[in-house]
Amino acid sequence: MGKQRLLVHTCFLIFALGFTLVARTQAQWLPLNPVKSSERLPDGVLVSLDNGYLRFQVCSDSIVHVIYSLEREVPTHPDFLVIKKDWAKTDFSPTIPKSLSSAPHKCASK
Repeated sequence: MGKQRLLVHTCFLIFALGFTLVARTQAQWLPLNPVKSSERLPDGVLVSLDNGYLRFQVCSDSIVHVIYSLEREVPTHPDFLVIKKDWAKTDFSPTIPKSLSSAPHKCASK
């Protein structure tokens, strides 16, 4: 009787753990947001997504500012911190593949 009880408890725990993990993994997936087009900007790249825009602004050789917004022009908000917004011009030439779905995304800096 002890072995049967242990088997029932073990099966219940495995079932409960599996149910919990399946519910949690499904909650982690977000719907895809495919790339529609891309546009070169003087200081980076603007990628148009199905829902929103993704802007890569190259600030320096080691700093890239990434902004996601639902609007093409990002609304400005008051900053209560000291944030540098004026950067020296960086020599930047992005390499954007013709077919974004089949080629890896690369941005090369000279």
